[in-house]
Amino acid sequence: MSTNRIQISEYLLPLAQFGKLGKVHSVFDHSFNLEFTGKLVNIANYHEYLSSYGIFLTKELFDAVQPFAALGNVVKLAGETLTFYSRGGVKHLDLTDAEPVSLQIKPIPYRRAQLLQLKELLEKEKLGERIGIEQNDTFQQIAAELAAAPQPRWEAIGKFLVGRGQGLTPSGDDMLVSYLFVLKMFQDPRASALSAMLAQHENTTTDISKAYIQAISAGYVNSLIYDFYQDLKNQAPLQKIHLDIEKIEAIGHTSGKDMCYGILLAISSMIHLRKGE
Repeated sequence: MSTNRIQISEYLLPLAQFGKLGKVHSVFDHSFNLEFTGKLVNIANYHEYLSSYGIFLTKELFDAVQPFAALGNVVKLAGETLTFYSRGGVKHLDLTDAEPVSLQIKPIPYRRAQLLQLKELLEKEKLGERIGIEQNDTFQQIAAELAAAPQPRWEAIGKFLVGRGQGLTPSGDDMLVSYLFVLKMFQDPRASALSAMLAQHENTTTDISKAYIQAISAGYVNSLIYDFYQDLKNQAPLQKIHLDIEKIEAIGHTSGKDMCYGILLAISSMIHLRKGE
């Protein structure tokens, strides 16, 4: 992705869909979240990364806006301009020339040979030893169910996994979000049941994780997952796909590894259930 201009996930367009009056929800070193009527908008300056519900700013522009984005500060949207109100004054962020970025996944053909290679690649990463959830008996049972059951017990899985684990996006959520990504990518009919379960459990996890759940339910992913999706779609060499996986694994403390584990469980399930294809 370009790093010399403003970019915005198409999931956010039009911005007015979220309302015109908001506040600064949370602040981090290289990003902050705005909240409009319960919906989050991520504004960040991460190299080669755009959130599914995000806006990317150049470093110069981000550094100019960040001082006005203190926790709780009021933000107003008028047309294509965000206005930040702080004790230090008022700052306008003009998004008129922002480049829309497509992060929406659409169904691609199921290619068994390709997924078998991907499964082998992911298994070599030993993700089960690196995720952010304790490997107790209950988790092992749920993981086995997600990897092989024709109709997983979504409600029981949601009660156990949603909100489980530490971090801004708990590990259980990251696994289910990436699992849903795979189901949607291959048009698996189980995607609707998983989406419905996640919607019912949105309020049992963090606001940031909730935003990612809402985005994937609408078919949108972060830019690193999207690059991985595009390479699968275009049947890129395994070496390139391996590089995509490594970039995803590097997200957060364990979030990326949790996502990759969810991908592994989902493709294991598809390989198991579609043996004749």
